[in-house]
Amino acid sequence: MIATSTFAFGCHRSKTEWTRAASLVAALALALATNAIASAEPGVADKPWADVPAESRTIASGIGGMAWLDARRLLVVHDTKVGSDGPRIGVLRISSSGEPRYRAAIVDWSKAGGESNDLEALAAIPDKPGEFFAVESGYYQQQYGRLIRLRAKFEENGVCRVATVSAWQLPDDTDNVEGLVCVSRGAGKLLIVLGERGGEVSEASTSGRLRWTELDLDRPGRLSIGENAQALLPIPTAGWARPKSVRGCGDLYLDAKGRLWSAAAEDPGDAGPFRSVIFHAATVDAKAGSAVRVEVKPAAKWTLDGAKVEAITDPLAGVGELCIATDDENYGALWRPLALPQE
Repeated sequence: MIATSTFAFGCHRSKTEWTRAASLVAALALALATNAIASAEPGVADKPWADVPAESRTIASGIGGMAWLDARRLLVVHDTKVGSDGPRIGVLRISSSGEPRYRAAIVDWSKAGGESNDLEALAAIPDKPGEFFAVESGYYQQQYGRLIRLRAKFEENGVCRVATVSAWQLPDDTDNVEGLVCVSRGAGKLLIVLGERGGEVSEASTSGRLRWTELDLDRPGRLSIGENAQALLPIPTAGWARPKSVRGCGDLYLDAKGRLWSAAAEDPGDAGPFRSVIFHAATVDAKAGSAVRVEVKPAAKWTLDGAKVEAITDPLAGVGELCIATDDENYGALWRPLALPQE
């Protein structure tokens, strides 16, 4: 209003100056009117439209874990490190033609104690639609190392907002968690199975470790894993070009028959070349005294050359046997359905 008064009530103004004054008054009036309309519209003030992520055919970063949100959309996590600006959680929408499209989610980290560092796996929480667990790989500078409960919700514009609900601290000796499975154990309890990636495979050694524990959703705290609730993870030993670069667990997937699948990957560096093997690693019975029974001599079911699989989950309805996503480092990421391989 100060600028308007200077023009409107100053003396001896030229015709050009009066024209400019009128234009400025009109612009100010339009701005005030627009602001008034936006303020009156319910919910607009709560939606930072300028920050809405765009949907893209390119996946922004390597995928470390995924789980279905609905029939066509997958929630995915990324291994973005602390201090980096990349996305940590996003959504893959699979079109009717099978084309994946990616959009970063907007995440509120406040209930978890701050934004994530190196998310490596994701699992749906049974009987809690829209809720998931995401897990960090472990501790960094004596921080992080969390199992984080998430709640995802879509807005009318298609953006996914994710709220953190609570968090549990992993055991202090956690070592490179890459896989996560969550199963109902009854009476309000959940069974959590963690897969640690390991490394270096030979005829005489194994790679990776499975660890499991019971969890109460209403009692966040520190996870405790006993000596009898963990086992080394045997993996297929044949067919690796560089055994010393093999990681035994890139992700875990539990099918409807209680079979626990793991993805082992040959990872010699960010330039590859990569090779992945998906194999039946164990059987899970959440209500048994010994909930996880590992396969002694697992065999490869799927072998994928050129790809580093770090996410496995249920198949898209009517398409294939399961679906995978990768973190191919220098080469980006991809999502694919997999058919049952030939025997």
